[in-house]
Amino acid sequence: MTCQTLTGTETIAAHTDLVAAIPLEVHQARAAATGLRRLALAEPIEGPRVAILRWADARPTPASADLEEAFVQAAHAMAKGSARGKAARTLATK
Repeated sequence: MTCQTLTGTETIAAHTDLVAAIPLEVHQARAAATGLRRLALAEPIEGPRVAILRWADARPTPASADLEEAFVQAAHAMAKGSARGKAARTLATK
């Protein structure tokens, strides 16, 4: 299931038997209000450190569009570097 808002995700998880992936910082800030509990996982879920959130139909200002593009380019560069690093570590251990 996908949800368009974090509040919607929290509401659905709190009132059903579903689980949800919610950023740790958000959970820590809102756990008392939502009643949601954190589950211990065998392995952490890696995700982005920075996220861009905006309404799907929003028209960003030129400055915010430039900043968004800079974030996307930096994320792509970091992902490529991470993939190369993992491949190099794998080859080095063989």
